[in-house]
Amino acid sequence: MISPESKTRRNTRRARSAVLAAFVSVAALSPVRLDAQRTELEKFIRHKVLANGLEVIVAESHGVPLATIEFNVRNGSYTQRPGTEGLAHMYEHMFFKANKELPKPDEFIQRSSELGASFNGTTQEERVNYYMTLPTDSLAGGIELMAAALRGPKFLSEELERERQVVLGEYDRNESSPFFAFQQQTGKTLYPGQWSRKNIIGERDVLQRVTPAQMFDIQKRYYVPNNTALIVAGDVDANKIFAAGRRYFGDWARAADPFKSDPIAAVKPLTRNVGIVVEQPVNSVIAEIQWDGP
Repeated sequence: MISPESKTRRNTRRARSAVLAAFVSVAALSPVRLDAQRTELEKFIRHKVLANGLEVIVAESHGVPLATIEFNVRNGSYTQRPGTEGLAHMYEHMFFKANKELPKPDEFIQRSSELGASFNGTTQEERVNYYMTLPTDSLAGGIELMAAALRGPKFLSEELERERQVVLGEYDRNESSPFFAFQQQTGKTLYPGQWSRKNIIGERDVLQRVTPAQMFDIQKRYYVPNNTALIVAGDVDANKIFAAGRRYFGDWARAADPFKSDPIAAVKPLTRNVGIVVEQPVNSVIAEIQWDGP
């Protein structure tokens, strides 16, 4: 019987071999071959930047009649100062809610159901993304729906209160794991004074008092065309997507670069090795070594 550890080591060796083979293969290609591959790739992936700075990326694949619409915004936990931990994540939860085009609670959900769409979002350190997958014949309606959510959120108090409880529930589930306290303490040690820039889930007291005004402030700073990328993939026509991008976003005014007016603070490297011990109700001891990095 092969142990899970042996399987992991074997799979790791295979992955390393695959990566090495890939690098050797690329290195062996001549400039002409590389240009040919790049030309072939551009048949499927095309990219334009609108006058307002919005990036539009299209990946065509006509295997099945489905399409995915995605927005990537340069936000995430790295924009969080101390005292705002978790606000980027909370904004993600408020994206698929009432907006200027669909101003009542749950209208977004009703419209997405009519389109046969499924949707979700994720928050990471340096970006927040929102995506919707739907049948190709609903694509135009999906782009219109996602554009409304991106450009005109309402942040209704009743919806914010409902999502606050959802996010606090996520926090509770994380906190119920004995490893949560360990990772939190490790992060604070690796990034002294800057843990807020890494703290995606947030802090309970911050989440409990989040307001619509804070959501609007994030929107004004980061949810602007020159800080956003629209990606559409699947059974789509690139030229039609670029036309839709101009239609729904062409009049969206460019804003100031949020990272010039409010630059991200540099995380100072550790000057010495630090050891920590976190006691939790577990049956075995876990030892972990971590390094700070870029």
